[in-house]
Amino acid sequence: MNLDPLPEWMYALVAVIGIILAVAIVRRKLKALERFVALLATPERAHTLRALWDEVMRDGVATPAEVHLLVCALKEAAKSLSPKDQRLILGGFMQRSVLGRARYVAMIINRAGIAEGPLPVPVI
Repeated sequence: MNLDPLPEWMYALVAVIGIILAVAIVRRKLKALERFVALLATPERAHTLRALWDEVMRDGVATPAEVHLLVCALKEAAKSLSPKDQRLILGGFMQRSVLGRARYVAMIINRAGIAEGPLPVPVI
């Protein structure tokens, strides 16, 4: 049985392939996000999301339930995307942390030009 280590060039090749795959995945996610933001920027959807954002931000702090309302509204809008784009976009809504989901929602809403600023949530 041959237990000789692999040549160093093979390790380098595997590392380069990993980097290329990572860049490709990030690029694909950014393209999906661009399509989603363009979809949200349509006047009807933007108006609906803006009204919901204003309602949530009335107190200046979003409760976990209000973050969930925004997430549900964005998930509903994502149904118009291709299944591949949906998978890439919806992954951000699956974060365990309410703070993480709130940041993701705010990033999408801000990029769509619907509102500006963070979505503050109380930290317990």
